[in-house]
Amino acid sequence: DMEILRPLKPSSEHIRKLKILVTDRKSLVNSHTRTLNKLITSLKSYYPLASQLFTHSTDIFLHFIMQYPTPKNASRITRNRFDKFLKKHTYTAPHKIEELWSRLNKPMVPVEDWIVESKSIYALSLVKQLVLLKKQLKVYDEQINALMKSHADHRIFKSLPGCGPVLQAQLMVNFGDNRQVFSSYKSVQQQSGTAPITKQSGKFKIVRFRRSCSHPFRSALHNFAFSSVSRSLWAKKYYDEKR
Repeated sequence: DMEILRPLKPSSEHIRKLKILVTDRKSLVNSHTRTLNKLITSLKSYYPLASQLFTHSTDIFLHFIMQYPTPKNASRITRNRFDKFLKKHTYTAPHKIEELWSRLNKPMVPVEDWIVESKSIYALSLVKQLVLLKKQLKVYDEQINALMKSHADHRIFKSLPGCGPVLQAQLMVNFGDNRQVFSSYKSVQQQSGTAPITKQSGKFKIVRFRRSCSHPFRSALHNFAFSSVSRSLWAKKYYDEKR
C-alpha cells in the first residue's frame, strides 16, 4: 500500500486561514438569505408595497423599511420627502422615480391595525439583523481580499474570465497551493464531482452522476463555468452547443 498511497500534505497556513474565512463567509451569506426571505414573507402579510419598491439586496430597501415601517407611514410621504430620501441613499435609477412615486400613491389593501403593529416589530428586528450581517460580510470581504492579494497564486485565479473576488477565493482554497494533491485534470474532476462515473460489464453500461465528492469544490467550479459564459467566447460557444 505504501507504494500506491501518498502521504497527505496539507496546503499552507495561508490557504488554510483563507479557507476558514471563505467557509464562515458562506455561512453568513446563508444566514443573510434566510433572514431576507423571512423579511419578505413578513412584509407580504401586512405591507407588500415595501417589498415591491426596491431591489431586496440593496441598502435602500432596508432603509426604507426602517424609516417607513408601516403602510400608514408610507401614506404620509410627500414628494419632497421622498426625493430627499432617494438622494440621501444615492438611488441609482432616476428613470424609475416616477414609477416608484406612482406605486406609493396607489391605494393599499387595508390590514387590521393589530396585525400591522405586531408584524412591523418583527420586520424591524429582521432589518436590524440584515444591516449587521451586511457589515460583517464587508469585514470578511476585506480580510479575504487581503489574503488573496498576498498569495503568489493570486494572479492565476484573478485571470480567470468572469471570476469575481469571492469566486476567486473559493477556487483558490479548493485547489490549494500544494501541487502534489492533484496529479492531473482527472483527479481535479474526481475530487470536485464534475466527472461522471461509468459502470460497465459486458454489454451493460451506465453513466451516472458522481455524488461522493467535495461539494464546495463542485459548487465553485459550477459557478465559475456559468460565470465564464459571459466573458469567454469559447466558453459561450461550448455552452450554446450543449444547450
